[in-house]
Amino acid sequence: MRLGFYTNYTESIAEFAHEIGCTSLELSAWPTSSLNADTVTDERIGAIRKDLDGKNIQISALGYYPNYLLPDKEYADEAKRYFGKLLELADRMDVRTVCTFVGQIPGVTVNECIEPFAEIFTKFTARATELGIRIGIENCPMVDYQTRLGGNIAYSPEIWEEMFRVVPSPALGIELDPSHMVFLGIDYVQAVRDFGERIFHVHGKDVDINEAKRARQGMFGQAIGKIEGFGNGWWRFRAPGFGLVKWPDL
Repeated sequence: MRLGFYTNYTESIAEFAHEIGCTSLELSAWPTSSLNADTVTDERIGAIRKDLDGKNIQISALGYYPNYLLPDKEYADEAKRYFGKLLELADRMDVRTVCTFVGQIPGVTVNECIEPFAEIFTKFTARATELGIRIGIENCPMVDYQTRLGGNIAYSPEIWEEMFRVVPSPALGIELDPSHMVFLGIDYVQAVRDFGERIFHVHGKDVDINEAKRARQGMFGQAIGKIEGFGNGWWRFRAPGFGLVKWPDL
């Protein structure tokens, strides 16, 4: 097992990762990052690989997390086009895992999102298979807790099962983040037992819960005022070991 973090690549960040003992990085590959799949040159890729190899740091995955299901056709078409370029970039860099979201149509049920998901990811996984790449879907629900609208359907094992039924390709899997599962009330250890072979990458976030706030705010969390910090009132994300995730069990 190698430990690292998700980041945009820079020489100084790579040096920091090396100094604190990290041996892997998931690199941001958005159009605004240093790894723009449309423009990054082979020369630049070679320089990045040389820098990280010299520090014993592997690139565990490339990360790009848009909402492919948004009804904004221009946005969605561009996100899908760019993801195709990202798969090619991963192949150029010899990185075999790419992580992303599914997305969700705002105000629409998960059931109604399954068909467009299947259409999009059947094409994605076909291309990934050609290149020898795996696609890991991160399980953050991306819920706007003011509007109660979700932004990513792939948040629970119930839904994963349906995703894998309609897109059975072995190139499709999960990027597991147990912190989301804790505040959603999902058994993350059982999820590993049930879907272990489909877990391609892990985000090691933790989460803690303020029971007094939850008793006052309810399951949806803070509804009034500006939300501060990494959470929503009664829950907040933490570094591993500072929350409720049972890491030895996981």
